[in-house]
Amino acid sequence: MNNAKDLKIKLKKITFKRYDSHKVKSLKESWRKPKRRSTRARLELKGKIRLVKIGYRSPKELRNKTIDGKEIIYVNSLSQLNLLDPKKHALIVAKLGKKKKIALLKKIIETGFEVLNYDPNEKLKELEKINEFENKKEQEQKESKEKKENKGNADKDKIENKEKDEIKKKVKNEVKENKENDNKKSNDKKEDNSNVEKAKKVKKSSTSKSTKKNE
Repeated sequence: MNNAKDLKIKLKKITFKRYDSHKVKSLKESWRKPKRRSTRARLELKGKIRLVKIGYRSPKELRNKTIDGKEIIYVNSLSQLNLLDPKKHALIVAKLGKKKKIALLKKIIETGFEVLNYDPNEKLKELEKINEFENKKEQEQKESKEKKENKGNADKDKIENKEKDEIKKKVKNEVKENKENDNKKSNDKKEDNSNVEKAKKVKKSSTSKSTKKNE
């Protein structure tokens, strides 16, 4: 953009607003062609808004260029950035994920490209802060999960140990009961045997006495 005339053309950019957008609050300023039959703007009467026409377009050499004469390019990857020259090109950075955008902005700051849609240094700081905050949050969540898992494992171990102790106690009690039952049974048998022996002795003594009397 060498001539002052070219610069003047570039700076003199007409904005086309929607008809009656300044009167009606619900109408946005973005351009819509007036189509009503009696609309004065459509009839191009004096004192009304201009209609969009090809004649208002800027020359082909000045299109998609900055005031310095750099070509405006939409960038979305590092491979695309490597093919460009910071003296000839100005950038509009695309919407990207946080990780890719950080890498792209670092490369842009290193190479010294002009960015039109925002300041790359401020944007990089903002993204790094968000990244740090998210990493801290993730670490806290991991730690809390680990704590919960450890608590759960400890509780499980306690429950298992309690169950084991209860089973051991039951087994001991059963063994004791079995021993006691066996002892009772053996004592009952001994008593029965002693009673039988006593009965036998009594019978023997009675038979011996009866035989003596008969004699």
